[in-house]
Amino acid sequence: MKKNFETIFGLAAQVSASAPGRVNLMGEHTDYNQGFVLPTILPLKTTISIAIDPSVEGKIDLFSVNYQERINRYLESQKSKHWSEYLVACLQQLKQRQIVIPGLKVLVESDIPIGAGVASSAALEVALLKAVARLLELNLSDLEIARLAQKAESEGVGMPCGIMDQMVVSLGRNNQALFLDTKNLSFEYVDLPINYHFAVIHSGRTHTLTKSAYKQRRQECETAAKLLKVASLREVSLSDLNFLELPDTLRKRVLHVVTENQRVLDTVAALKENRFADLGQLMNASHLSQKNQFEVTIKETDLLWQKALNSGALGARQTGGGFGGAIVALVPSHVLKSWWHSLARDLPQATPISLNWSADTARKIAIS
Repeated sequence: MKKNFETIFGLAAQVSASAPGRVNLMGEHTDYNQGFVLPTILPLKTTISIAIDPSVEGKIDLFSVNYQERINRYLESQKSKHWSEYLVACLQQLKQRQIVIPGLKVLVESDIPIGAGVASSAALEVALLKAVARLLELNLSDLEIARLAQKAESEGVGMPCGIMDQMVVSLGRNNQALFLDTKNLSFEYVDLPINYHFAVIHSGRTHTLTKSAYKQRRQECETAAKLLKVASLREVSLSDLNFLELPDTLRKRVLHVVTENQRVLDTVAALKENRFADLGQLMNASHLSQKNQFEVTIKETDLLWQKALNSGALGARQTGGGFGGAIVALVPSHVLKSWWHSLARDLPQATPISLNWSADTARKIAIS
């Protein structure tokens, strides 16, 4: 990237920073309901290199290695649906803190797939904020960076996301999951098993949450909370559902959130106690709840989930916001190659996001 930066911009990069993608092991659509989540980071990352451009204050000269695209943006420019909007929104958040943003040269490179439900946007936001914090010597903690990134995506981009992605992308650790209470942002690191692998597989169908029914699902949850006279669905228990009257659609949404919160707690306990068969069943229950109660799965992710189980996974579930994207499957490490071979043979459109080997090796196994 250093050579690329100098070739493209004609000067040396001053700072670089990276942020990983993530997979959510349990807790879908609970974060914006002040619930529990359990994500972990992936061995994929977005890297941003930057340097100050003294020519024009507030001018951002951007180049994406992945898109092979160069674009100039300004902090006061109108919103667009371009990928650069995520970066501009983050810088605007810093400006709102009375931080002077100089002209910047910015190079972006990533191996995180877009639209797969593995937090490509959060990685972009966090990597930029970490790079700018180092460049301008800002005293920003990882928690503050996560908050700024979430606010940028929600207010600047117009995606009303919860804070899970930004938290784990900013604070996550290898080989551990982040057990997060999104109500108060308290968290705990939970060790992942050594002899089991959480395989992340793309269904072949990408999603764009700002164009999907994601906003509608969030609005339905907010409407249900108002009807139940609670601040958030976090305050609703399973026993409450026996006495609460709601329209059928809202009742299904509440049922998913309430049971999913409990599944996060049960998943943490299962991991700590090495109860992997129970963990697999919890993952399956989560997928079925997303399918039947929250209605965010699609035929491609449902088929991938079923094939993952038929090929030998202990459990699997759709991960991410839904309406496309990926599944995560719990697979014993010693059968991972044969499991992937069987899955890829039946579903050639499925592509690996995170296995124990490179994507090239995974493809060779699939066609062997």
